[in-house]
Amino acid sequence: MADALASTGFTVIDDFADRRVCADLVDAVNDYRDRHRLPYVERRTRGRDLRYEVIDGARIDSALPAIGALLADTERAVAELSCRPLVRLGGQAGVNVNIVPPGGSYRWHYDRCPVTAMLYLNTVSRGEIEFYPNSRLPCGPFEGRTVQRCLDAVTASRCVRTLTHRRLVAVPPAPGRLLVLRGDRCLHSVSEVGNGSDRINLVVSYTTRGAERALPDLDSYLYSDAPFAGPDPNYQDR
Repeated sequence: MADALASTGFTVIDDFADRRVCADLVDAVNDYRDRHRLPYVERRTRGRDLRYEVIDGARIDSALPAIGALLADTERAVAELSCRPLVRLGGQAGVNVNIVPPGGSYRWHYDRCPVTAMLYLNTVSRGEIEFYPNSRLPCGPFEGRTVQRCLDAVTASRCVRTLTHRRLVAVPPAPGRLLVLRGDRCLHSVSEVGNGSDRINLVVSYTTRGAERALPDLDSYLYSDAPFAGPDPNYQDR
């Protein structure tokens, strides 16, 4: 079977998870938040800021002990769609719950890993995942490469996106909806969440075997509310 993600860059599966299961997970997330302090990560960036709370991979087992079956289902779906051996990323980045409050957003970026699965757990005002399918112009392995960083900055600019008439896809939140994305090829972001409820979704990152070790600089950038100095850690060497 061919790689179903190669040509489109993404797949959306509605009703992937039962709505009752999603509601129970939201309740578990909120209960965990009541009992534990979560970092509120805020990184100012050009175009759209990163502003969210997160339960990272180091906390998932204690925060959501019943998540195992759902992760197994997600891994089967990713394996079927990608048709190549992938493993879950290690460390804090492997499984996350992203909690984007009203007014929060998630910056435009590419992922370090080839495939990202995002499962919506609730419905909110706005807060769509927006992306440009297969928009990246790769110039070989990009970690730490100045050329790739500069090329990405140019092609991600609003002017270039407009001039090249790139297709923007927006996937709105709906409980149980799964988006499987070629995160290292699709420029993507989360639009600002409107008034009302927090936007809560599960994010699972997949990579090739042997590349699943933790990335300390990226972990510090994404999962800590401490100030971060330096360039985008997505482009630093492994």
